[in-house]
Amino acid sequence: TINGAVVSGTMGNNGWYVSPVGVRFACSDALSGVAVCPDDENITFSSNGAGQSVTRTATDNADNVGTSTVSGISIDNENPTITDVNVAGGFYTVGAAPAPACTATHSFSRLLSCKVVVSGGSNGVGSFTWTATATDRAGNIGIQTGTYKVVYRFDGFLQPINDTAHQVGTATSVFKAGSTVPAKFQLKNASGQVVQAATAPVWLTPVKGSSMSMPVDESVYTASADSGTTYRYDVTAQQYIYNWKTGTGGNYHRIGVKLDDGQTYYVNIGLR
Repeated sequence: TINGAVVSGTMGNNGWYVSPVGVRFACSDALSGVAVCPDDENITFSSNGAGQSVTRTATDNADNVGTSTVSGISIDNENPTITDVNVAGGFYTVGAAPAPACTATHSFSRLLSCKVVVSGGSNGVGSFTWTATATDRAGNIGIQTGTYKVVYRFDGFLQPINDTAHQVGTATSVFKAGSTVPAKFQLKNASGQVVQAATAPVWLTPVKGSSMSMPVDESVYTASADSGTTYRYDVTAQQYIYNWKTGTGGNYHRIGVKLDDGQTYYVNIGLR
């Protein structure tokens, strides 16, 4: 008689090995004795594939022959390959980001799943980190990581400020020095609906720019000046506002806002 058995190898899931597999044979004969036995042969399967087998024979001193086969050896020690993550490197307006998903390929034990886990961001906006994990039936995994970003729709600063970055054919607003300038804007989603940030937008200290001599072309506003470092939200008008008490004239100034989605926007105005 001759009997073979698997003597080494790491078993994964669903009957698949995830490492090379070693097979050994042993022989016995109760009468004339064993003449030839492959018991000193180390048989190693290292190639990926399903249903692999090996057959060996033994001979006794009376020339009787016995045969044994070890079969059903399935090996998969290859990780799945992630081929696509739909949000990888994406830049989206809030409300338009797709549900994170991934696709992957595998050659041997068949792909079981591909899932994406996301972390980061706040209130649905900001920078997000994704981790995609593909798993095959043998238990091998392939992992990829990356980032994407979701931001508010920002259509520029509202009147009375002319935002030349967003309003075509308009000139830079020039206000009377010493007056109060209302800086206003709205945040929207991809559908154009007004949304409110989870964290109040940051008022950026105005930066004095080049000198100018253009005449005042905006009305004088006398609203109470705001203080502090954040814009306040006007629920009725559905907009953010900061009333800036201006100083001396004769220069352009850059004012701006930093949002909790990580974006910063600026607009230039003149003081005369």
